Amino acid sequence: MTPTRQLIRWMRLGLCASVLASPLAWAEDAAQAEEKSEWQKILDEAHQMKQVAHEKFEADLAKAKAAKDAAVKKMDADLAAAKKKLVAAADKTEAVVKAEAKKAAAVAKKDFNAAIDEAKKLEQQASQDFHQAAAVATQKIDAAVVKAEAEGKILSADAKEDYNKVKTELGKETKTVEADVMKDYDQTKAALSTEAAKVKDEAKKLVGDDAPLPPPGFRSGKAILASTGRTESYFVPIDATPIDNQILQEGELVDQPKAKEESPAPTADQRSIVTRIKRSALLDEAVPLATLPDRPNLLLSYGDPFFGPGPISEGFEVPTGSVWNPQLFIFGDFTSAVQTFDDGTTQTTEWVNALDVYGNVNFTPTERFLIGFTPLDRDGSFSGYQWKPKGDWLDAINGNVELLFFEGRLTSIFPGLLESDINWNYDFSVGRQALSYQDGLLLDDTIDSFGVTRTSLFLLGSAGTTITGLVGWDNIYRGAGSNVEDKGASLFGLFTQWNYDDLQIQVDMTFVDGGTTVGGDQYNVSVGANKRFGGWLNTTTSINYSDALDKPSVNNDTGVLIFSQLSMQPAHTVDNLYLNSFLGIDNYTSAARGAESGGPLGQTGILFAATGLGDFGPALNSSGRNMIGAAVGYQHYIGDINQQIIGEIGGVTNLKGPGTSQFAIGAEYEYGFWQHFILTLGASVTFQENADTGYGLRSVITYQY
Repeated sequence: MTPTRQLIRWMRLGLCASVLASPLAWAEDAAQAEEKSEWQKILDEAHQMKQVAHEKFEADLAKAKAAKDAAVKKMDADLAAAKKKLVAAADKTEAVVKAEAKKAAAVAKKDFNAAIDEAKKLEQQASQDFHQAAAVATQKIDAAVVKAEAEGKILSADAKEDYNKVKTELGKETKTVEADVMKDYDQTKAALSTEAAKVKDEAKKLVGDDAPLPPPGFRSGKAILASTGRTESYFVPIDATPIDNQILQEGELVDQPKAKEESPAPTADQRSIVTRIKRSALLDEAVPLATLPDRPNLLLSYGDPFFGPGPISEGFEVPTGSVWNPQLFIFGDFTSAVQTFDDGTTQTTEWVNALDVYGNVNFTPTERFLIGFTPLDRDGSFSGYQWKPKGDWLDAINGNVELLFFEGRLTSIFPGLLESDINWNYDFSVGRQALSYQDGLLLDDTIDSFGVTRTSLFLLGSAGTTITGLVGWDNIYRGAGSNVEDKGASLFGLFTQWNYDDLQIQVDMTFVDGGTTVGGDQYNVSVGANKRFGGWLNTTTSINYSDALDKPSVNNDTGVLIFSQLSMQPAHTVDNLYLNSFLGIDNYTSAARGAESGGPLGQTGILFAATGLGDFGPALNSSGRNMIGAAVGYQHYIGDINQQIIGEIGGVTNLKGPGTSQFAIGAEYEYGFWQHFILTLGASVTFQENADTGYGLRSVITYQY
């Protein structure tokens, strides 16, 4: 084939390809043109919606500004009208003029606040309308993009550029609107504060003093209103003589007293708590709350006041992360007694004294350090003078430390432990500290010890369980009445308390590793329960067991002691009627008892309790060994419960051995006065089988500081 014919052939093929490609190219150009036209239409609609929303927003803001201007103008007019009325009221009384001016100022302020609130609502609505319109436009554009992609169309670069441009413009416009609204809101707030201050000043000028003035022909008085018990001001005629703080019975008009309904102020006896409870029904006169005296000061204090009002100090942070706010309190009491006691064998007549001095340093509400001294007594001996059995001075002056311990909570000392997965909410105490469990039946002593307590446990369906572990290593006294220190002894204890809806249970166990003085190991277990029956009968029951593992002695032995307390409060009184009883099988012995604690049955009543002062012993045997006994007593409050008298009868009888039954009657009177002082007078007579009649008389004055 010649080159010429080949060239002609290629030209024919190119012409055919051009003819075939032309319709395809024309179709693609047409599709792009149609797509651009539809996209442009959507963008134009979005721009138009945005423009309409902006114009509406501007109109709404103008309407809000007009409403505010009208409110300010109306307020000025109202105040001017009030001033005009004040000037024109020359023939009216001062009280009436001020009342009208105050009313006009209040109306003006109310109208102004209502108008400002309406303007703020208009502004908020304008902003909300614009945001809604902008959101609709944006949603429409986004819907168009989604539709195009769903139909398999590919947006052109110009369409994407227009799309991004519109979204950017809408975002800028939205921020501009928000800025305008915030600016106008700040201006409105400033205007409102200025105008409110103006209204207040104008009202003050018009009205004057805020205190209400009496109407013409009346003057002010004070009375205790029967309906509330509060002291209030009230108006009485000028020709009447008001009596301050008189009790008034309101008539048909509340707090508008009438002379015939006035009652005299209540007497001290009528104000007393005891009298008010006895009467039960509401008094005819209103009795205000008693005016309490100021809290007496401590001997010495530093830092925030003890239970004082007002803000607390900031304190300082220690390296552990805890914030400490130190407080120092020095307090205590001094007791002096003149007493005589005859147990049927020996008579003791003496004057004895005791001084307790305590220093307490609080670091936080849960961390504190306490130190205590008893410089006038030690190991059951007291300073003073003894006439019988032999006349001699008693010297027990010492510098021994009676108490010295620190207590705290781990998570309070180390707050970082709260972030741990382990619960570290443990309380602990370490040092020489007073311990009492099972109301003193199991343990009543001051021991050098370390204890750890876990509270807020919910075991076995209880509402709250508390578990304490204790280790004691020194100052352990043992016995059942005549208690002595067991040098070298150690004590280990586990104490639990279980709270249920209407029942509290205590389960406690101890082990004493005997020392060199008393000797002999001993194991104790006690179970106690507190419950209230019928809403009026209070009960406490305790079963205690001791087991001398080796070397039984008078201070270390085996036995069981069952103890029961029943008490009730007679109707319409604050008194207490009680019946306490016990059963001692064999020779029960407490795990530890202090030198001044007496026997374990001190809770039975005043006839069994050790006084803890000198050689004045209990009227009845309180050891609880091989005996059964009970006490019935009545505790009566006198006056405004700053006085009480207790009368009691009781008796015990042995279950084994020679007959040593005892029956006693006793009474005790206490009177608190001058905030710091307590006077105690006590007397008892004991009738004994195979022994002379015993008795006791004592007079005690206690000063607490």
